[in-house]
Amino acid sequence: MGKRRYYVFMLALIGLMLGGCTQDNTAVSKPKNEVEVGAYTLKAERLTLQQELAGRTKATLSAEIRPQVGGIIQSRLFEEGSFVKKDTVLYQIESSSYQAAYDEAKAALNNAEAAVEAARLKSERYSDLLKIEGVSKQDTEDAKVAYAQALATVQEKRAALESAKINLEYTKIKAPISGQI
Repeated sequence: MGKRRYYVFMLALIGLMLGGCTQDNTAVSKPKNEVEVGAYTLKAERLTLQQELAGRTKATLSAEIRPQVGGIIQSRLFEEGSFVKKDTVLYQIESSSYQAAYDEAKAALNNAEAAVEAARLKSERYSDLLKIEGVSKQDTEDAKVAYAQALATVQEKRAALESAKINLEYTKIKAPISGQI
């Protein structure tokens, strides 16, 4: 009898288990064609759009500062980051040798101008003496050539003076444009 009871008990247990597995889950699950939606009320509001972008700035006008003459920089006459106007002196290069060259060129020009006057007077005198045959024709022509050479020397010395003046001015390094330095 023990075996029989065991089989009946097992069948009853299986029956209970199968009875609990039904398809009647409609109360728990939702129908598939229903969609859950939310409702929002729209209203006008001011919205500020803000966007951060990476970028570069480039100056519209820039200049490189380079000395035109050699020498030792005596002083820097600006403050880094300050605003400077065009033609403001930025650096001063030691100028004593350039000042001496300017003074020498000026003295050479004065000497050449004095020589022109002496050559002009001699040329005029020789021209007058040639008329009365008091001097040779060769000496008169030499005097005219010496006068022309003296005039050319004056032009040469004026150009040398101008060059020395330019070099002396270049000892003051100036801002070519106005702006931030």
